Amino acid sequence: GLMQIDAEEHLELLRPVMTRFHDQTGRFPKTWKEVVDAGLLRRAPVDPTGYMYELEPETGNIDVGRGSYLYPLRTRVPGT
Repeated sequence: GLMQIDAEEHLELLRPVMTRFHDQTGRFPKTWKEVVDAGLLRRAPVDPTGYMYELEPETGNIDVGRGSYLYPLRTRVPGT
């Protein structure tokens, strides 16, 4: 639905933030507080259902929170 599309768009916008954090620190963030404290975001991002996005510190991947009813987020096929 539309909330899944919104969440996918949020993730597309957040991925460059993870790259920028990695470029500045040499690692991916463990918490959103680190990203906020680095000045890269104003606050921890939440999905359209109000759940905070989850970070994977080893890879820099971001996903909807496991408590969100959008979890697991479907994979969008490019061009669709």
